Amino acid sequence: MVGRTNRGDARPVAAAFPHRSSETALTGHGMGGHGALYMANDFPERFAAVASVVGSIDSSMLDSLGHVPLWAFHGEEDTVLPLSEVQKLSRHCGPGERTHA
Repeated sequence: MVGRTNRGDARPVAAAFPHRSSETALTGHGMGGHGALYMANDFPERFAAVASVVGSIDSSMLDSLGHVPLWAFHGEEDTVLPLSEVQKLSRHCGPGERTHA
């Protein structure tokens, strides 16, 4: 798992597995969705897209995602992560990108 304090540890993994950033999508569910958003925030040049299922990110970091297309999925009956947190992601989404609740 990639946490806030050690998310830079993904660099050796990316180096060990050659890939084309233009063809690499990042996904995650729950804490994995949270981690996917942070990884895309930290390394936007490495990913063609990110999809987060029930994940969120500090809204002040959204501008750092830059060109990375974002799909965010969430349920309005979630009692752990308020839907309003994920709806903040929709402000980042441009044409062709979506958030789903």
